[in-house]
Amino acid sequence: MILGRFSHLPTTVEDDEGSEVVFELVDTYDADSDIYYRKLRKCRARAKKYSRSPRYRLSLETLALLRRRRAMIAFHDTGVKYKLLCKEIRKKMKEDYDKFRTKRLAQKRSIDKAWDEVAELRQELMARDLEAKGVKSVLCSRLQEALDKEKAQEEGKEMEVRVYFQTAAL
Repeated sequence: MILGRFSHLPTTVEDDEGSEVVFELVDTYDADSDIYYRKLRKCRARAKKYSRSPRYRLSLETLALLRRRRAMIAFHDTGVKYKLLCKEIRKKMKEDYDKFRTKRLAQKRSIDKAWDEVAELRQELMARDLEAKGVKSVLCSRLQEALDKEKAQEEGKEMEVRVYFQTAAL
């Protein structure tokens, strides 16, 4: 049945059909592709490799206990000591996962705080009719410049008022 669908195709190949060269290998390539390959190699070298295993969440002490348990299993030592070790491992794993969870929550809170600070900076800049785009350091410098200008203007006005009162007193 499958052959029936391809019965209209020729079964032999003519000699002159395969003689045409479609691709050819070149020893050299242009500078653009050289730059591309260098960047690609650099990106691949910088790529962070990480374990997809959740074991990175466990402490070294817990991992040592797990190795000890594997050794006990290998020697078929699954008695009372093995059961106590398993109980200790479960307790340590629970502690490690709790520590990991609190650490991640703290990181998230610090990220949220940073975003809140940036949002506040942007609101301050928009209130002063300044550009509110950019990273936090740029926003801080813009706001600081605006505050310095405002302070200089206020000091200038105070000097004018002092001079006015001094001349009025004379």
